[in-house]
Amino acid sequence: MAEIIRHAKRIFITGGDQADYIHGWKGTPVEDAINANIAAASDRRHQRRLAILGECVYGALGDKPDDKDLASTDVLPNPILIA
Repeated sequence: MAEIIRHAKRIFITGGDQADYIHGWKGTPVEDAINANIAAASDRRHQRRLAILGECVYGALGDKPDDKDLASTDVLPNPILIA
């Protein structure tokens, strides 16, 4: 899998809990392959793009597995609130 990622023209990470993905590949050959792919694209002068659909981004990387999920009803009244 890592070699496929390393040489891919595009990498698309689907929806879901992105923290689960990051925790799953951190410190593995997959993480190395993603980073190598990004570096190679930069070296080839290709544009790298990151699309975030929305004004606010919440990274749940510090959440524990048993923490309450963040729901839109909790966030929408004040999306800028920093807890």
